[in-house]
Amino acid sequence: MTSTRHKWADRVEISPYKTERQCSRCEMVMVSRHEFDGGRELHWKEFWRDCDRLDNGTGTPPCDARLEKANG
Repeated sequence: MTSTRHKWADRVEISPYKTERQCSRCEMVMVSRHEFDGGRELHWKEFWRDCDRLDNGTGTPPCDARLEKANG
């Protein structure tokens, strides 16, 4: 079984430390965060859908292509 790949839109800079991209197939939002802690630069990604944070511990959650299925 193969899963549908995300189709990410262009990134939108929310602040100098945060950018967002939305998948046009499932509406998941990928948030890239950049912060500093004691002189160290920290980078991480968060994934959100329907106001819920998705964290499967293995990287990017799969795309369910809900918009493509709804449109037929």
